[in-house]
Amino acid sequence: MVRQNIYHFVEETIVGIVFRHLAAGLTLIVIITAVLGYAHIASTIRHQTLSQLQHETHQHQLLLDRYFTDLNHQFALLQQQIQTTTLQSDVCPNEPTQIQKAVQVLNQATQLESLASVRFTLEQPEQQQQIHLDCTRQSFTQTLPATNRWGQNIDFKNNQAWITVAQPIDDNIFIVASIDIQATLTQLQNLTWVGASSFLYNQEQQALTEDAPQFEFNTSLPFWHMESQRYIAVKQLETTGWYLAVTLPKTILGHITWQIAQLILLFGGIILLSVFVLLHTFLFRLVANPLHEIILATKQLGKKDFNVRLKMQRQDEFGVLAKSFDKMVQHLANHQQQLQTYAMRLENEAQQLTQLNQQLKREMLERQKAQTEKEQLLIENMQMSAELDIARRLQQLILPKSTEIKTIPQLEIATLMEAAAEVGGDYYDVLQHQGMIKIGIGDVTGHGLESGILSLMVQTAVRTLLISEQHDPIQFLSILNKTVFANIQRMGIDKELTLLMLDYHCNTLRISGQHEQVIVVRQGQLELLDTDELGFPIGLEEDIEHFVSFKEVDLNEGDVVILYTDGITEAENKHGEYYGLERMCSIISKYWCKTSVDICQAIVNDVESFIDGYEILDDITLIVMKQKPELAIESY
Repeated sequence: MVRQNIYHFVEETIVGIVFRHLAAGLTLIVIITAVLGYAHIASTIRHQTLSQLQHETHQHQLLLDRYFTDLNHQFALLQQQIQTTTLQSDVCPNEPTQIQKAVQVLNQATQLESLASVRFTLEQPEQQQQIHLDCTRQSFTQTLPATNRWGQNIDFKNNQAWITVAQPIDDNIFIVASIDIQATLTQLQNLTWVGASSFLYNQEQQALTEDAPQFEFNTSLPFWHMESQRYIAVKQLETTGWYLAVTLPKTILGHITWQIAQLILLFGGIILLSVFVLLHTFLFRLVANPLHEIILATKQLGKKDFNVRLKMQRQDEFGVLAKSFDKMVQHLANHQQQLQTYAMRLENEAQQLTQLNQQLKREMLERQKAQTEKEQLLIENMQMSAELDIARRLQQLILPKSTEIKTIPQLEIATLMEAAAEVGGDYYDVLQHQGMIKIGIGDVTGHGLESGILSLMVQTAVRTLLISEQHDPIQFLSILNKTVFANIQRMGIDKELTLLMLDYHCNTLRISGQHEQVIVVRQGQLELLDTDELGFPIGLEEDIEHFVSFKEVDLNEGDVVILYTDGITEAENKHGEYYGLERMCSIISKYWCKTSVDICQAIVNDVESFIDGYEILDDITLIVMKQKPELAIESY
């Protein structure tokens, strides 16, 4: 029923109208093509048929000429054979020997295929009798032809035309050969165009058969009309001088043309039907199938199946309708989901109302428990605060004192460290041992107690290695890393740090380890030294010896070297902007000629101005070193 409705809809819509118009147009085209094709085919068939008729007439002429030439040759051989034979014959004992021999030879000649349509008799004109091959005698009154040519005597007997020709054996006996013209023409008729007829006429243009039409010969024209009903082709035989005429009724051409036109109409109808079927199938797929899918989807939607989707990949109106349908179903599914959610919420609220008293009781118990836990946490926080205070105190205690730093004769050093939490994760130190100055700066990942303890471990290990007179920077960092790595593994924490170590001796600074860039200022010109290729994070791998290298920098009077942690460059204001290395370099360029303390204070002031009271999110550590003049060193 749905498919019938769809078919009815297609037929009643513009698609059905277009389909019918297309069908009418195609039918008209087929009819016009058939009419024009019929006219063209009629002309072509007429021309081809007449050409074939002339060609076949010529071929028949050649066949008849060859036939009569063979007959003349056979008659000459018979005459010679009869005249020269000496055989005796007892076929007719009462006949003369000469006649017997002739009859015997002629009997043998009738067995030849080439003479099958020829009848032989012996004629005795003086006795006016005719001797047949069975030795019977009949009287006759006809006169033998004066000249030995075919077709001189015409005798119509029993609707058969017999043409005679005589060959003399002696003065009294003649061989007479009679040819069955009708049989000869019948053989030619089997080779002629269907519907055509062949006729023979003698030299006097007399018909050699009773049913031959009479007309005026005109051999100069290959085709000409007679009675406006037929076409005639005429050829003259060279051997006999006879005329061969082949006729073809005009109705034959019309019949053939009509048959071919019927075939054209048949094929045209088949093609038209195929076009109708293909067009119908195309329109059904174009219109009916999408409508059928939409109807099925609508029925499923009516059953509250909100998972149905059309998903038509089309760009026409059906594609737009399918997309709108899918959106509508999606909206309905969302509304249905919301209704279910609201229903569940109401049900939950009802359950909550019924369980309100029980919840109030549980809340009272939980409040009492929370109060107990709060008191416990307060006690734990007090203990943790005490522990952090101890760790912070230890961290501050091991930092280099200003009195120690001032004892360094060659360098003017200023330091600053501000923790973002109670215990910071940054590390720095300035150590002296037997004329060697060791300066270190690092940044432990994270903050708090674990980061602070790790920085204490590093400080202890650095001092230990320095006192052990380990001056090779590669071995120094390798041993330090193994020590820290082992402690991290024992503690079971996920921490590491970037660490940069500087060895100063006789105006030469040897740099090793991986940390932030080292800023060197020479006569107001800033140089940034990248440390990524000089080391590897400490505590991340057990063996980092093959990652460690060093770089040496010569310092002159007034040269400034600045070390820092990323807490400065990544200091953030309330707009989410970073302080950045470029801004810090601009301050350094402005104050490099002042003392290390002034430079350090200028950087700190600019950072505080930039963040404008915003919370410090990371530890800030800064070391500013400046090469003293030679006179200052000597006076020291």
